[in-house]
Amino acid sequence: MPYKTITRSQADEIMARHGWLSTEGADFRQEVLQRAQLIRVGARQIVYHFGGELGGLYGLVRGVIAVGASPPDSAPRLTMIGAIGNWTGEGCFLTGEPRRLELRTVSDCLLMHLPLHQMEEMAKNDPNAIRAFARLLMANVDELLHVIHVLQYADPARRIAAMLLRAGSRIGERPLALSQASIGEMSNTSRKQVNAALARFAEAGWLKHSYSAVTILDAARLHEFAAGDV
Repeated sequence: MPYKTITRSQADEIMARHGWLSTEGADFRQEVLQRAQLIRVGARQIVYHFGGELGGLYGLVRGVIAVGASPPDSAPRLTMIGAIGNWTGEGCFLTGEPRRLELRTVSDCLLMHLPLHQMEEMAKNDPNAIRAFARLLMANVDELLHVIHVLQYADPARRIAAMLLRAGSRIGERPLALSQASIGEMSNTSRKQVNAALARFAEAGWLKHSYSAVTILDAARLHEFAAGDV
């Protein structure tokens, strides 16, 4: 569905059925959606950056969005692709400190934005809201643990396969609008290794690819390879 044809009620339904809000109670979910703003952000834009001023949550309704992470003294590196219905940005509310991640759009995106003052007002009215925001934090920590686990695969081709599957499941769109440079950054592999792995997977019939996009054709076989079963 093109972004311009998505109504506010349709966007609310998407966010209620996917990701973090789908796991929370109906009253909390409704309050978040009532307080959140629906915004459009163009491709290749920084939504917020490491060390940026205090702010609230952003949830992905449509599009492709990337999360970058790094230690304080290093440039952020592409770490993961956001899934439809996922939210991020809870750190400022929970710690009162500046941003610790970078959030940038890969394609044109439709986002929900829950401002920080709305989060604080929700917590003031109902202390249980703090636990809901903390559960979002832990869900995002789980995602980072998965990234770390995959990056420990010794075989670069397995890392690439696992990353493509994860990105595909999160984006929910075909083809995946990921350049070979982005694939290499997310899987900690060189461009030569990415080219070799994509050629190998294409020859096996598991995917097809161009310079800036990948289409997964056989996710089951690609998963077997990533899991070390092939």
